[in-house]
Amino acid sequence: MSFNAVVKAELLPDETKIEFRDVVPGKKLEQIVTIRNQMNHPAKLGKGSVLFGREHVSETGFGWKLKTKEDGSLALTFSVNLKKALTIRRPIRLKVGFPTNSKLDPKLIFYVTIRPMPPMVVTPTSFFLPNLSPGAKRVASIHVDSNGGQRLAVERVKISSVPFTYEIETQSETSVVIWLNVNETAQSGRVQGSLQLFTTVGGLAQMRIIPVKGQIQ
Repeated sequence: MSFNAVVKAELLPDETKIEFRDVVPGKKLEQIVTIRNQMNHPAKLGKGSVLFGREHVSETGFGWKLKTKEDGSLALTFSVNLKKALTIRRPIRLKVGFPTNSKLDPKLIFYVTIRPMPPMVVTPTSFFLPNLSPGAKRVASIHVDSNGGQRLAVERVKISSVPFTYEIETQSETSVVIWLNVNETAQSGRVQGSLQLFTTVGGLAQMRIIPVKGQIQ
């Protein structure tokens, strides 16, 4: 004869995986996790700590607040509050733990993902330009816009292996248009290369590479 023991949880968070999307500087984001108490005495969480990703706490403004609700459940509010644009583009992952007064659930673990919005948007991300003529002006445009209202500046454009020149037209503090011209000495035939955009967004250096293909008549 065998017995299958059923272990019931005493503290039940409605979510243990928290995700913040499109995080931008100057905009505080919050998510509330409700923890239901199944014990016959008040639930308590001890001092929480970041178990993984602690090096990102300061730059993301990550934190939390705990509140006990009237029904005895706990409300745990996680928040992020960027002060400036991040240099890192990949998602930031944190692991946070809280000791509890539950014998069945002595520690609650939460997994937090922070996805910063890219500091700038470049459109298009690639070009194919057919039927170009030597000396043609403004054959294409590149729009560069910052996210979150950060000041944007295009420092320089490096052109590799394509017979183009460029003009920079500033639309506002957060938006720039780059116009492409064809060199007067461009030879007929197919061309292929790239444009490298070197910019600063909110004082931080950013770079983008835009592949370019074309046909000179």
